[in-house]
Amino acid sequence: MGWLTTVLTLAFLLYLSGVGLMGSLSAYRLGILLREQIPVLIFLEPEMDSTQVAQRIAQWWTSIRVRHVEWIPPREGLHQLQAESPDIDPFLVDYNPLPHVVVLYLEAGVVHPDTLRAFRQMLESDPAIIDVTYEEWMVRWLSTRFQVLLMLIGGAVLLLLVATLLTIRNFVRLTLEEQRFLIKNMQAVGASWWWILRPYVWMAIRQGIVALILAGLGLAGTAYLLDQIQLVPVHFWVGRPIMLGLTSAILVLLALILPVMTTLLTTLRYLRVRTEELYER
Repeated sequence: MGWLTTVLTLAFLLYLSGVGLMGSLSAYRLGILLREQIPVLIFLEPEMDSTQVAQRIAQWWTSIRVRHVEWIPPREGLHQLQAESPDIDPFLVDYNPLPHVVVLYLEAGVVHPDTLRAFRQMLESDPAIIDVTYEEWMVRWLSTRFQVLLMLIGGAVLLLLVATLLTIRNFVRLTLEEQRFLIKNMQAVGASWWWILRPYVWMAIRQGIVALILAGLGLAGTAYLLDQIQLVPVHFWVGRPIMLGLTSAILVLLALILPVMTTLLTTLRYLRVRTEELYER
């Protein structure tokens, strides 16, 4: 099997694995972003002053993991309402004053139906709070169907990685199968095991590095294409060092460590067998 064929096959398998890994990690990251963008709207009595509202915000900040807070006082709410509906009569607001509105954006880990339900019950026990609302259907969907989707994607990627691992292992073994008589002949003329192993190990390293570079270029091109068609922005991946680090580590494992270990074990196995046993394979 030719050197170029081996490199291209390894690069293609690494590329598929990289796409699967980045896709699954991107789906997981998307779930976190969706949870963090769900607002919890808290409406408070308009008679409350700013100090009372600030005290309650401080209490909520310590009772649940809050990521960001927005506070809209009644006067600012009136300005926003007038901007959206210019025909509204401001004198009507005097008879039905606007409440204080506090918008909480929570950390993704606490955006769960049970957690938010308990948090809302705690807030509604405060007589100064008029109402608490959030997108319940979105929270339920993220905690049920989206989780199932993530599990299916993760399972598919895991199967792809296992298939890639087994394919690379068998591919390397098949390549060395063609060299088994040459390996045995070198041993017969007195060559040391390391002298025999060294060229095959270096060949596996060179092939892995070239395949890894080709796969990396393919993944970079895919990311650029997705950014150009505005499907997935590049900063969605580039700005996540954990995603890139995990994907790179797995690809290095598949491209270098696995082929080198398979080369070592396969070559050592041929060195240990008797010459007549080679004809039985």
